[in-house]
Amino acid sequence: MALIALGTFATAFGFVTLGGTVPTDPSDLFLLTGEGPFAILTMVLGIVGLIVALRFDMSDPHRITRRAASGFWLHVIAAPAIVNTVALSLFDVGTVMAQLLLVGFVALMAIFAVVIDRRSFLVSGVGYIVALSITVMEGNAFLAILLLGVGLVLLGAKWEVLRRNLMDALPHFPGKDRLPPWTLMTSEEPAT
Repeated sequence: MALIALGTFATAFGFVTLGGTVPTDPSDLFLLTGEGPFAILTMVLGIVGLIVALRFDMSDPHRITRRAASGFWLHVIAAPAIVNTVALSLFDVGTVMAQLLLVGFVALMAIFAVVIDRRSFLVSGVGYIVALSITVMEGNAFLAILLLGVGLVLLGAKWEVLRRNLMDALPHFPGKDRLPPWTLMTSEEPAT
């Protein structure tokens, strides 16, 4: 599935470059302010990949078939496409408001990752928080990076508890019952 997604990206970018629009800087592929439609194309393909990945995940909430593996690989491709485009575009703006939006966006992606029980979106955003810490805090960045590391370790250790509390707190939404289970079953509860 990852090869199909990468092939789709390559083909789409190939068609776009046929018109003679080739970015001079590779980072322009992800900048919404860059030359050509590359960032928009990356965003659209990332969202389409995410939708297909979620369809695979929701068809196998216990993640025991190949559909779950297909969903995983699509998340691995879709997460960086979406996160890179938004994060690099906000990071490029350089204002305090853009940096706050970047932190909020990464936090939203972390919550989304917990809800869908996929860590790929979380991992995609970590690098941007490190880069933002180095840029904003300069000499004191090590403390922010250390706290980020501690937070990631705690998140990994308490993932199931955090996910259960978050899912219980969220109201019912379409597809919630087709996400991976988040409650602990007791011996008295019948399996569904």
